[in-house]
Amino acid sequence: MYIGKESNRHEDVDHGLVHDIADVRATYHDPREDPWATSVVPLLRRLPRRRIAKLAGLSARTIQAVRNGRGVPSADTRRALLRAALILAQRVLAHPDGNRELLQVARQLVQLSNQMERW
Repeated sequence: MYIGKESNRHEDVDHGLVHDIADVRATYHDPREDPWATSVVPLLRRLPRRRIAKLAGLSARTIQAVRNGRGVPSADTRRALLRAALILAQRVLAHPDGNRELLQVARQLVQLSNQMERW
């Protein structure tokens, strides 16, 4: 996470005019650490897009756009894709076919989802 220094209102916090520094501080997250980019999309890239589309209730074109990184999917689309990716990841882990990369990204996504459930 990165914190921006561009705000000129930090002095207002120092003088008590603004009570919470979070109101005047910009925060940026490193996209390379985004779970969507590091766990979900890599799995989606390794699975048949028609199977993903059917499970998610989306078009194959939408799946292809997400896999290619074109645009940011809506929250509903992300939820549908995450549900489909988790189902497919669990299937991959239950029936491994020897593809080490696929097994690794499937395991990573399932572990991440288990961690999120504990929060």
